[in-house]
This record gives sequence, structure tokens and C-alpha cells, in this order.
Amino acid sequence: MVCPCRKRSVGLRYAIISRLTGRCSRRTHQASSLLRVHRSAFAAERQVVRRTHSSMPMPRRSREPLVIYSAWLIVIVAASFLFANTAFDVNASLPDPLRRAPWMGVVLNVIAPVLAGLLSGAVAIRVLSSRNQLKPTIRDHFFRAARWYLLTCLLVWVIVRNMGIKDFGLWSQIITWPLFSTIAALVVDIVLSWRISRMRASGSIGA
Repeated sequence: MVCPCRKRSVGLRYAIISRLTGRCSRRTHQASSLLRVHRSAFAAERQVVRRTHSSMPMPRRSREPLVIYSAWLIVIVAASFLFANTAFDVNASLPDPLRRAPWMGVVLNVIAPVLAGLLSGAVAIRVLSSRNQLKPTIRDHFFRAARWYLLTCLLVWVIVRNMGIKDFGLWSQIITWPLFSTIAALVVDIVLSWRISRMRASGSIGA
């Protein structure tokens, strides 16, 4: 025969267990409901973001650097002739032994145009930087200096086609001066772009 007290304790235990189980099930249901709400809200927000980004136009590359560098070819070519002619004028005032030195031809026909190109390229970079149009990447370098490379290839082609002509040395300076100056300007643009990119990455200058 079972004691009534024992039956009462067993019933009480079952009541407590069922109540706890009910609470757990209700909390689990609430948690799953909140999770579904959060998931639906996140999905809706993601759709809004996708629609916003899809409706936004893609940023277009500015053509201003290309226009500036295309016009800057006139400055590079003019500077090559200016520096070379100035070097010849200075050479004419030098003593005869120095004027006829074997290395003087390199100074007049190579170094002078190269200096003109270095200065022209540095000023071109400065102009772009002052207009906030300078992007110091290799891709943007080739984009803005495309006309410089085109002129360089054209001048090299002219030199190769006329190297066998005897009279080529009489007028070759018209070709070689702009060629050396353009190559020097290209080198300056690459070097300064790389340096500015490194300085921006390190935080030395602003982007």
C-alpha cells in the first residue's frame, strides 16, 4: 500500500517538471521566433543594399589626366629643343679644347634633352597633384601617359627606318632630342608615382 505522502511528493515532482518543461518550450519557441524575425530583417536589409548598389552608377575614370598629358607633349618636345639649343649656345662660348672634347656630344645631344624631360615630367606630376587628379598606380600611369608611349614608339620607328641613310646624322637631332626627353619624362612619372604611392600607404601624405 502506497503512502499518501509519497503520492503527493511524486505528483508535486511531476508538476514541477511539467512546468519547467513548459517554460523551456515557451522560451525555445520565443527564441526561434526572434531568430526568424532577425533573419527576415537581415534578408530585407540585404535586398535594400543590393538594390541601392545596383542603382548606383559605376564611377567613371576621369579623362582629365589623359587630356593634360596629351597636351603636355608639346611642353616636353619644346623643352627638349630649348635645353639642347641652350647647351649648344653655352658650348660655343667655351674654350676650344673643352668645346671639342669627345664627351661633349653626349652632353649636348643626350644629357640636355634628358634634363628637359626630367623637369617636364616632374612639373606634369605637380600639375595633376594640384588638381587632385593624380592616381599613383601603374594602371593609371599607362592610361594618362598613353600618348607619350605612342610618341616614343613612333620616334623609335623613324630612327630604325632611317639609320642606314647617310644624311640621317644631319637631321637626326630633330628625332633624338624629343625621344630622350619623352623617355626621361616617362621615367620620372613612374618613379614619382611609385614614391607617392608608398608615402600614401605609410601615411606620410594624405590620399
